[in-house]
Amino acid sequence: MSPPCGRVTFGPIRAERTSHESSAVLLTDAITEPVDVVLNLVRASEQDMAGLVGLVAPSGVLVTTASPARDDPARQVRAISMNVRNDAKELAAIVAKVDAGDLRIDISETYPLSDIALAHEKGAAGKLRGKVLLVPTT
Repeated sequence: MSPPCGRVTFGPIRAERTSHESSAVLLTDAITEPVDVVLNLVRASEQDMAGLVGLVAPSGVLVTTASPARDDPARQVRAISMNVRNDAKELAAIVAKVDAGDLRIDISETYPLSDIALAHEKGAAGKLRGKVLLVPTT
């Protein structure tokens, strides 16, 4: 059973302090109400992963690519581990679909890699609708 569409939150468990930030906050402290989906892309302790599962609304899902998490059957919260593998043949097929116009990637904005902080700030403010492309500068 899929969760209903609704508010989706994703991000790191801990916001790292950088020179352009004035404070750091735990994601588990920043989310004040349950969300339908949490996407985790960083390694985390078993305790932190349990905290992320706790952010998910009943019948929701936690998707993780880095650290395993446990389902919460009492609330019907699923934890899904996604593994990514590099497959040159498969990647070439995807590129061919993009080139042919059969697969569209919604790129909201493009930034030089040196502007990563600006891209992050806009994303955190909800000002981006799709993917952000960061281009390395030479």
